[in-house]
Amino acid sequence: MSTELKERLSMIKMLGALNSIKAQFTKDKTDFKFDYIKMNGPKEGEIIDIGLWLAPTLAERGLIKVGLEDFEAEVFNAINKEKILGQHQLGPLPQDFYQKFNLYVRLKKDDQKIKMYVYDLIKMRINKIIQMAFQGIELDKLMTLLTPEETVLYEKVKNDLEDWYSSVFSDG
Repeated sequence: MSTELKERLSMIKMLGALNSIKAQFTKDKTDFKFDYIKMNGPKEGEIIDIGLWLAPTLAERGLIKVGLEDFEAEVFNAINKEKILGQHQLGPLPQDFYQKFNLYVRLKKDDQKIKMYVYDLIKMRINKIIQMAFQGIELDKLMTLLTPEETVLYEKVKNDLEDWYSSVFSDG
């Protein structure tokens, strides 16, 4: 993988970590400190939006329970939509889908079932993305359907296919 591609994906990951997810505090804390962050008075059972970058650490320390049930529903809905749409149409995914998946994997290491569903979803979407790149569909028409990571994949595949075609079918 090229350095430029790695940098783009790394930037997407960092920006995605700024998104938030619902979390429920599992303990009363009158004064909560984490490195340079201070929160006053979260109560047990209180539900707040918390950054995806912070959620894994707090969950692993037993301070919060992250609402990953919504993610599981997102996965099942996305799989059903992709199947219904067929081979030549792509359904939308939330822009932070892959960040939530990484959080899910980190917090629910033993849940192989959802991981397999996500990998099936990714395979379906990659096949469709490659097909659309092969057809030369303009990225503007796909922007609302692709996640940032998938946009990078689409651009790369489309450019590589164009380069390949020009090399194979050139006169020189």
